[in-house]
Amino acid sequence: GSAASKLYPASELHPTSIQVVCNRVARGPALRYFIFISIVVNTISMAYRDVDCGDKCQNILNGIESAFQIVFLVEIIIRVMGTGGLAKFFVKSSNSFDLFIVLLTSAAQLAQWAGGAGASVTRALKVMPA
Repeated sequence: GSAASKLYPASELHPTSIQVVCNRVARGPALRYFIFISIVVNTISMAYRDVDCGDKCQNILNGIESAFQIVFLVEIIIRVMGTGGLAKFFVKSSNSFDLFIVLLTSAAQLAQWAGGAGASVTRALKVMPA
């Protein structure tokens, strides 16, 4: 057989290089700090939703909220890929909560883009510790 088959028996799944990179990023402190800062800044920007700051200000807040939604989606994708798939990702209950919140806020964001509202309300759940 090939060198790869000698290193990795058929019954053993081996991580791909993208999985290894995602695992390192997901487990490293940089992503955690970045997400923590993103949550704090996102929470502050959500607080301005109640302030009547005009259409231009609301458009800026909508853009900020959309940017954070993308950040949180990318974070979940990195963490799922880093753990080796959804089955392994769901082993940790806080991952289930995070995925639920990101999917819920993504649906609310899509509804907002389509003319509805609701992303800000569900985004507040992201602040809660898992």
